Amino acid sequence: MGGDRVDVLLDEHGAERPADRAVFAGDPARARRARLLRALRRWWPVPVVVVTALVGSHVVGESRAEAAAERLRAVDGVLGATVRPGLTAHAWPQRLRAELFVAEAVRTTGGLLALPWIREDGAWDVVAVDAATGRDAWRARLVDAAPEGAVRDVRCAPGSAPTATALGCTVLTGAGDWREWQARLLRVDLGDGRVEEVATLEPGASAVLVGEAVVTARPEGAGLVVARAPLGDEAAVSWRTEVPDVVVPDDGTRPWLEVAGGHVWVGADSATWSLDAATGMIEGSGTNLVLGRGDRVVDAPGSTASRVLTDHGAVRTEGTPETAYPDDGSGPDLVLLRRYDGSSPEGFLRAVDARTGVTAWERPLALDVGSNLVVLDGLVYGATRETVWAVDLASGEERWATPGAPGVGAALMSDGRALLRTERDPDDGTPLLAAYGLGDGRRLWATELPEGVSALRGDGPVLRGTGPDSTWVLD
Repeated sequence: MGGDRVDVLLDEHGAERPADRAVFAGDPARARRARLLRALRRWWPVPVVVVTALVGSHVVGESRAEAAAERLRAVDGVLGATVRPGLTAHAWPQRLRAELFVAEAVRTTGGLLALPWIREDGAWDVVAVDAATGRDAWRARLVDAAPEGAVRDVRCAPGSAPTATALGCTVLTGAGDWREWQARLLRVDLGDGRVEEVATLEPGASAVLVGEAVVTARPEGAGLVVARAPLGDEAAVSWRTEVPDVVVPDDGTRPWLEVAGGHVWVGADSATWSLDAATGMIEGSGTNLVLGRGDRVVDAPGSTASRVLTDHGAVRTEGTPETAYPDDGSGPDLVLLRRYDGSSPEGFLRAVDARTGVTAWERPLALDVGSNLVVLDGLVYGATRETVWAVDLASGEERWATPGAPGVGAALMSDGRALLRTERDPDDGTPLLAAYGLGDGRRLWATELPEGVSALRGDGPVLRGTGPDSTWVLD
């Protein structure tokens, strides 16, 4: 086969035979090559096994991370898919009502945004658009314009939150004293836009849907009577509650009803009352009721003091409620509050046991103005202008704090795998989306926002973008 060919024979352990040493004695380079071949023959399975193990470990880790993310995506406000660099923006059709839809529309279980809309001729429609594309899904006539000489008052509220299947609309029509106005309750199916009249109310009454029941409020003397009955059988009252201290003014305004979590709020004059939606029990009243963590009602009148309404009275505490969204309900008995004592511009973040009013922990508040807290898996996430941080919800102990690019007033979001926020490149101000690991705070990546998009926020499972000319959805 050629005069220079040399056959190298290896034993079963890859060792060089004595005859080989004689052949290679005058050629050190060929001897080295022979030794290398022997080593490769003996050890070649090792790197293959190592690489296979590394790939397998990565696949298992990725699978576990995605499973954990899917669990968190069941939480309202957690984005519906993993966000990655290289975002694509899809602009909504240009329309005057785009921002109004984003800000005020009801999110439906079918991925739509629905909003009552008064037409120029005085009629009312309900318009539903696809939350991702902004295109009209359906439009339904709610009620025609009021007859000549009459006034029509329309108020709509979803039957559940955060996503709804139906909209309940109270329609009052009349002139003069509103207590004499004709009242009826309409139900709008938010799946297909079908409108049906489900109850004729007593004159001047208001009503809301609570699941498959209707709660009504009507004036009686100087107060209100609030009652709940099955939808379609208003005579079968499950509870009836008199709210005697409500002042019903004579200035043309009428009481209103709202569903907030497991509560029904009824407002008249300058106070709002909270009733347990299941039992009708009066939980208390206040001038500025908000729904806090753990479905607790908090009265935050605007000072540094708040009251948590309970079934046995009210628990008083210092501070005003902080918004946490998304919030998976970790530590449901802890209410998060911002407290000021004049010692720092931002004050303190504190966690208070809503059952007793006892402060579990307090720490200097490092939170951007206009930002929000996020609560997931027992951690509270927040941000300053140039830092993103996480503390333990139960103890207040810092878990991590990571420097980032400036992100003044940027909403905090999560896709179940990372904490996300809009930032600005410190060199040229380019808007960025940055991602931080939920567990360790490591800055995972940052990517430029598509042209025309200046800020992002979570809109349910949708990553919503805003800009000077349009509203967007990003994926």
